[in-house]
Amino acid sequence: MSYKVIFLKSNISIYWKEGSVLELAEEHGVDIDFGDRCGHCGCCKTKLISGKVLYISKVALPEEGFFLPCVTQPITDIVIDA
Repeated sequence: MSYKVIFLKSNISIYWKEGSVLELAEEHGVDIDFGDRCGHCGCCKTKLISGKVLYISKVALPEEGFFLPCVTQPITDIVIDA
């Protein structure tokens, strides 16, 4: 399955097919801070403007309206503040 990911600040739209949202961002030059890549540090916390994501690791979830790109995959088209 493929979902559209819109990186709003970067003005880039990409279709996701596999990997994490952070990996997709890196592949296309979108700058998202990150630390441990396993969701524990929270450095990659990003505002999720619309859509839904699936966590691929068990982590403490950030506050409502935010997500951790390093450990998530889209399950709908998403728009994020990156």
